[in-house]
Amino acid sequence: MAGWWHVLFLFIGPKLCWAHGKLTAPTPRDGISLGRPGLDENNPVSFEPGCNGPMNRCDAFVCREAEPNSQAVTSVTAGRTLQLQWSFAAFHVGDCSVYISYDVDLPRSQQKYVKIANLPDCKSYSGKLITIPASLPAGKAILRWDWAALHIWPDVEFYAQCADIQISSTSSATPADLDSYSINNPPIYPDNGNDGVGYRNAFNQGMAQDMTGPSCVDNSINDCSFTAPGKLRNTDSRRGDGGTSTTSQSTTSPAPTTSQSTTSTIFTISPSTTIETTRPGAADCLPIGDCSAFGWCNQAAFVEYCAGQGAASCPSPWCQATTSSTTATATSTTTADTSISTTTAVPTSGSCVASLTSIYTDASVWEPWCAAAWTAGSCPPPMCRETTSLLMAKSRKQSFLGTALLQSSVDIERAMAHTEL
Repeated sequence: MAGWWHVLFLFIGPKLCWAHGKLTAPTPRDGISLGRPGLDENNPVSFEPGCNGPMNRCDAFVCREAEPNSQAVTSVTAGRTLQLQWSFAAFHVGDCSVYISYDVDLPRSQQKYVKIANLPDCKSYSGKLITIPASLPAGKAILRWDWAALHIWPDVEFYAQCADIQISSTSSATPADLDSYSINNPPIYPDNGNDGVGYRNAFNQGMAQDMTGPSCVDNSINDCSFTAPGKLRNTDSRRGDGGTSTTSQSTTSPAPTTSQSTTSTIFTISPSTTIETTRPGAADCLPIGDCSAFGWCNQAAFVEYCAGQGAASCPSPWCQATTSSTTATATSTTTADTSISTTTAVPTSGSCVASLTSIYTDASVWEPWCAAAWTAGSCPPPMCRETTSLLMAKSRKQSFLGTALLQSSVDIERAMAHTEL
């Protein structure tokens, strides 16, 4: 990588994307019905705090938000249609699916779901009108959307969002009558392309291109025939004790124990270049520096982003809260790196190293990438792996933003070298 300034690709221009995709309609639990890439849960679930193991076993893969959003409840009627929309910033090959659960008040690991729709090759369209199965009972429910992105086969990137809905129905059934099952405990999806029935390799047309997943509550609607019982990659056998993988993996991060000061290199600049930044009064959240001298940077967008976070949740290390008016000057005279000292919660032992698997085999790219992600408070698979557990769990916004922006540069570089299906 050319330098840590890649983390600031958030601010370089409208044509470059820095994330992947999310559900936008019905309005998901984060309350955001526009797919603003990189800022609103667009990244794989591995970017969520605590999701350090296989993504399909994380609570974040059940729902990115654990709590219902009473301000964003969509009314639906069993037997009628519902318009779904999603927004992709990176058009990865893969398939999407839709599920329903009535376990609104249970923890995510205890929620049970039934599938109601398949959305095969969902990169090829941005929405679909689906039919809500007539057999579903009335009541408060969770609509869950997921995306299994297959561009790094045999590894899989998983994405998920949930939306709160209210179902009206004339069915006499109750939620207890449904043959529901856990999403992640045990996992209804294989870990990767070589686990169980696996996943299709979209870049190998000699391989069967069947969709992976469980059958639907009604296999006659919403393309559910693609994963009906008897299909090649149907995963009904993974439900409960009858599954091919019955052990769940704890992905809870250890409690925070310590933090230490670390110096993070943010900008790469030419020798004898000076950056001067004026930081106004208290309770401001401001950029850590002025990158406007560089063609890749949009300083105004940088300032706007930090200001929008507020001093109380100012996301280090990209922004910093100020308590008084100061002017900071950083000058590079003999080296190409300007270092800015920030206090960041980092591990006191262990490290985050490149996994060197699948397409992540270039150590010169992925070793510094994973080291930078570790400094930002995360070690996202499948690109990286931890040598020991992370001792300090970062806040959602800090961990997510840092690693999201770090991944962006590599995604952009990969896109230049390889065109996906």
